[in-house]
Amino acid sequence: MVLPLDRLYSISESDQARERGSVFTDQEKLACVEREIALRRRIYAAEIRKSSMSAAWCSREIALMEAIAADYCAKLQPDLLGGTAP
Repeated sequence: MVLPLDRLYSISESDQARERGSVFTDQEKLACVEREIALRRRIYAAEIRKSSMSAAWCSREIALMEAIAADYCAKLQPDLLGGTAP
């Protein structure tokens, strides 16, 4: 079950993101990347079975999205621990 964004993030986080010139917070972007990874895993598995996509290409694309998620996790880690992000 996916919760609506207004239940996941406070309005103040979105307001702060807009003040920095971004429409979305890093937490929102990370959540989106994580949803995309799950979606790709489901879709790519079916495409590999149909031989529409190669397993190597699909693995690389998923690994790339996981690297993006890891970057956001590392960026957000200080915030989650009560510090400040760079």
